[in-house]
Amino acid sequence: MNGVANPSFAMEQQAPSAVLVSILPPALYRNQTLDLLEGIIVFGKENQIFLALHDSPYPFLMPHILKLVQKHYNGSQPILLLSEREPHSYTKRRVEMHGQSHIMCKNTTTAASGIDPSTLEGGAFDIIGCIDRALDGMPEHEANQLNVGDLFESMTRAYEEKGMDYVVKEVEQYQNAMRGLADFAFDMFARKDKSKVEELAALMHSNISSLNVMRIGGGYCSFDVCTVEEDCVMEFLKNSLQEGQKEEWEEEAM
Repeated sequence: MNGVANPSFAMEQQAPSAVLVSILPPALYRNQTLDLLEGIIVFGKENQIFLALHDSPYPFLMPHILKLVQKHYNGSQPILLLSEREPHSYTKRRVEMHGQSHIMCKNTTTAASGIDPSTLEGGAFDIIGCIDRALDGMPEHEANQLNVGDLFESMTRAYEEKGMDYVVKEVEQYQNAMRGLADFAFDMFARKDKSKVEELAALMHSNISSLNVMRIGGGYCSFDVCTVEEDCVMEFLKNSLQEGQKEEWEEEAM
């Protein structure tokens, strides 16, 4: 479930540690997270560089990525690239390998409102929306007694307490909503053969050939703007994927 947003700088950001996050008051966590996210997007604009946001925590922040890009880029929509998964097999593998670190909204009532297909707000993976809905109408003294850990649970815990069907439904709902806004979506794991970077680059080129991206160079990127060419997209894919991600993709595609 990866969403990649335009426009500005290719970079990797690690999620905060689970211990640190769990003791923060929800309102403080919300405000600090959004401040950091806006700072990243503003940095990209001010420096006129391409920004590619992928992997955790960004899929959990998609509603606010949309809002902030529109705010700072005169209402423009970000470019969204979706790496699809078969929901059941993805959920099973995710629970087994990363279930303790993958969070979901704990309260099924606040998550059950569904996802707005135009804003991506709602569902169990909208972490800011989960906080906002939980605190809505709550007296301040009660809100101050909460911490973020009270509002979220791991995917493993959700699987154990609510069952596989619940988690699969939330994953599928998120993916369907993302697909509706995505400029490019591709399920490489449904293929019998391994997906190659060159093939993905060609597919992206054919789907988003009218868009402008940054040519990726040495470490992160050089700052000359180019039109979307297959070699440009291929370099972006090669340089933005970490070795661990490459291995996971190859293993799942086998």
